[in-house]
Amino acid sequence: MERMGLSILLVYDGTEPSIKALSYAYSMLDRDSRLTILYIIDLDKYMGMMVGAEAAGRGSELVNRAISEVEVKVRKQLSEYSRACSEKGATLKCLVTVGRIAEKILEEAAKGNYDLLILPIGKLYEEKMSHVLSEVIKSYRGNILIIK
Repeated sequence: MERMGLSILLVYDGTEPSIKALSYAYSMLDRDSRLTILYIIDLDKYMGMMVGAEAAGRGSELVNRAISEVEVKVRKQLSEYSRACSEKGATLKCLVTVGRIAEKILEEAAKGNYDLLILPIGKLYEEKMSHVLSEVIKSYRGNILIIK
């Protein structure tokens, strides 16, 4: 049985461009479409949090709890959007992960067989965005929509 709907990977960071990217993705969804929203906690920031927590004698459980809170917050931000996608007949999956931004995008893109990658350029990853764009554009062979 052939899949009819569009399959989209959208990188989300909660900034204005990523919220705009959600609306673009929504306009492209139809019945049987699949949207994966990828929220990446930058590895360098994560490691900085770990060092700070350990220096304060708080240990890694404090950082892990903070990451869990980020995941809950992201899912809550997207709950209404998820409901709207479901009403359209589209499937939404939200992934929260820790890692190097470009590597995580490319890793998920390779696993998911996506028709379109939507990459917003927001403030959260701003200092790394030129590197991320370069790596993704160089390595990803599918369609990319960049949102500013």
